[in-house]
Amino acid sequence: MWDLDENDPVDKLILQELRGEPIRFDQWEEMWDELEDEPDAAERLQAHGYTAERGQREGLIFREEFLQLLQKYDLSLSDRILLFYRLAELAASAPDQDLLYLYCAIVSDSGFLLDQNREPYQGDDGALHYLITMTGTSDLFCELQGRIRRSKTLRHIFSKNYKSPPLQANSDADMKYKVFQAYSNAFGADGSETELLNSIDDLLQMAAAYPELETIEPLFLYRAFTRHGKRLRSGTLLQMDLKSLWKYKAYRIDQDNGKNFKANLAHLTLFSSLCEIYQHEEAVDLPLCYQGFEMLSNLGEFYREQMPDDISIPFPEPMEDILLFEGPCCFEGGARNVILENDKTLNEIRLSKFRCDPKYERPLDHISVYLNQNLEELINRFWHADDETVKTLCNQILLDSKLPARWQPQNMQELSRFLATINNGLLDAMCEYADSLLVEAGQTLLDTL
Repeated sequence: MWDLDENDPVDKLILQELRGEPIRFDQWEEMWDELEDEPDAAERLQAHGYTAERGQREGLIFREEFLQLLQKYDLSLSDRILLFYRLAELAASAPDQDLLYLYCAIVSDSGFLLDQNREPYQGDDGALHYLITMTGTSDLFCELQGRIRRSKTLRHIFSKNYKSPPLQANSDADMKYKVFQAYSNAFGADGSETELLNSIDDLLQMAAAYPELETIEPLFLYRAFTRHGKRLRSGTLLQMDLKSLWKYKAYRIDQDNGKNFKANLAHLTLFSSLCEIYQHEEAVDLPLCYQGFEMLSNLGEFYREQMPDDISIPFPEPMEDILLFEGPCCFEGGARNVILENDKTLNEIRLSKFRCDPKYERPLDHISVYLNQNLEELINRFWHADDETVKTLCNQILLDSKLPARWQPQNMQELSRFLATINNGLLDAMCEYADSLLVEAGQTLLDTL
């Protein structure tokens, strides 16, 4: 699929032109001036203390180590989708730190590691590709290792059998009122201020009695408030089962019945406020709290979908989102649209105009339904198809989708555009399948290591 990015200066003008808005010559000039102002490869290398020679030398060592890891797991670069499939299998059957590092290198690769054609990776540009890949691999590896460590810590905390300790003197009064205010702002106090304050005092003393709970005190308080709200308001909080705090809770986030959105937002508001209260407490590990919140409910997903303006919570980035920015293309050298390449009357802009034309919206949706209903079979047929087989397959999909007569292509020009769009749909399906394999592999490694 040919995707255009509104944030890319070239794509932005192309999209403007596709919308039928004329582009003045001075706009193109300004865009090229903007691009010329960006540092070139040599300048970017120099900023990191590199020369092309050093980059090439270290890059070759880095790639050789990468190839050795591939050999260790009997993996090949000849078929990237098969490579991703085998990664997912290995993540489930033989997870270890080397496999995690190999996964991070593949996900972070800008082409330097996976491309078998080495010609583009010479000189300053080649050295820069190495630097980008090496830095991305290292950063992602450290990030995922941190998540794995935090998951192990959280599982240990959640598995412990905490008993309510004998209560001592009252806790920090200032902290108690801050926590009370956070709860009241999110849910209201229901006229039970005394009981609420007493329960909060009990909770703070519980957390102080156990170093593990103190480490995740904002999460502990949040779960106590939202899982045992009635006890908290009645002043009988000490009778609660602490282990029940760590049971997963799935909230209704897929539709709003008038209450769901408001209730979910209240939960996020409370958790965010508690984290803000504890942000300067040395004993509290906020990243641990964020990850624990993600592990215990689906409200992190709700947060990412809704992105409320007045709440900012740095939850761990899902594997799907990492791949949006990091994931490699499943086709070496980029995806090929066979129909477009073999039809001299077609180009990317004409094809995009066709796809965006309201006249063709319903027939293309009709074909998409057929593609989605037969996705697995069509992916398998497209995977290793040569050019002629791709053409045959696209024609067959057009026939098998059973377009009503009024939507059928009326001439060769329309036919070629339908077929090229189907070709794009197959390429998209392959890329989505490849991404799903990488997401599966990464998530499995996070869950099993």
